[in-house]
Amino acid sequence: MRVFLDTNILVDFYARREPFFQNAKLLWIASYFKDVELWASTQSFVDIEYILRRAVPVQTLREMMAKSLDLLRVSSPEPNDLTDGLSSGWPDLEDFLIARCAQNEGADYLITRDAKGFENSIVPVVSPEQFFRMLKEEYGVVYGEEAL
Repeated sequence: MRVFLDTNILVDFYARREPFFQNAKLLWIASYFKDVELWASTQSFVDIEYILRRAVPVQTLREMMAKSLDLLRVSSPEPNDLTDGLSSGWPDLEDFLIARCAQNEGADYLITRDAKGFENSIVPVVSPEQFFRMLKEEYGVVYGEEAL
């Protein structure tokens, strides 16, 4: 299953931001076990560095991001995606481009904690909690303490 991660999920992971870090970490665990294929936009990494540069030394953050690429695939928008986004009417161009990358990569789900920002997404949008609930109910796959 191919899932696309919004920037906020990546920030949760790299910053170990509570109470959201556990779900972000479980996504990496799911990828490690090849239950999901994780994708993210190149723009998200630029945004992450901008957001976290005061909290985490840039070199440390870049090393963390580089290491995570072992389990995370990256997608870039095409030039026509930008043109479409500029005329789309979406309130946030970044969200449009993330949704378009998810669509271009054939993602099954776009995982975010900001569903409102993706109301017009063609790719189904779910929160991490909804995603793990769906994995449990539809596939019997459980991660974390619940699996014990």
